[in-house]
Amino acid sequence: MRPIPGREAAPLPRTFQPLASKPSGSATVEFVFVVPFVLILLAAVWDLRQHIAFRTELAREMYAVAEAISDDRQGTSPLQSAVAAIEARFRDRSDSGLVRVVVVGRGTQRADGTACPDPGWCPPVVLAVWPATAADTAGTWEAVAGQNACSPLGISFPAVGTHFAAGHSVLPYEGDAPDGGTPPAENTWVSRNMSAGEWWVVVDTCIEPEPGMFFGRFRTVFQAMLDTSFVWHRRAVWRSIHERRDCDWC
Repeated sequence: MRPIPGREAAPLPRTFQPLASKPSGSATVEFVFVVPFVLILLAAVWDLRQHIAFRTELAREMYAVAEAISDDRQGTSPLQSAVAAIEARFRDRSDSGLVRVVVVGRGTQRADGTACPDPGWCPPVVLAVWPATAADTAGTWEAVAGQNACSPLGISFPAVGTHFAAGHSVLPYEGDAPDGGTPPAENTWVSRNMSAGEWWVVVDTCIEPEPGMFFGRFRTVFQAMLDTSFVWHRRAVWRSIHERRDCDWC
């Protein structure tokens, strides 16, 4: 059948919805504010990764040096050559630094002057120390003369032949109260219960690391208003597997 003339449906008119356009200049705003934020975030993440890697490497080197010293029981003192490895490795990556080493063994008397019974607890005594005197600048470095952030830290050990004073710890955090509780009695400390044949190597290190790409710029800009420098103080202790009587130099 043919359609009746005049009854054909008229086509619907086509309408077009205009596309919404972005406000003028939005791309410029995003570039100005977002891109710098992303760059700063990437720089901060990079600095953080370098910071963690440097701390890990320092800890590993300290224990490696302590173990090497404790295993060298014959000949001359290996302290200077072993510690020089730490100094040479980290001098170029830090603004300033300080390394001290002490060898300790079981002492003979307590802080009140009474003799230590055996068996029984006793403060350790210093068998060897490096540098030998406090005035010796070996193991100390600084990028700018006279500016060593580690010097006020006061890394110090008793002199050779001197006992550790009451409360003077050997192990890191030894004697600290657990979770804010009561500190443990000194006679329970590990360093106060060494056997007569034991000797430990203690490596104390303080390093002011270079601030890094991001934090270095931050410190340069705000150094007049606040101090953004920081230092790391770490101590590594290693017990020798050899008897004290077998050590020629300690």
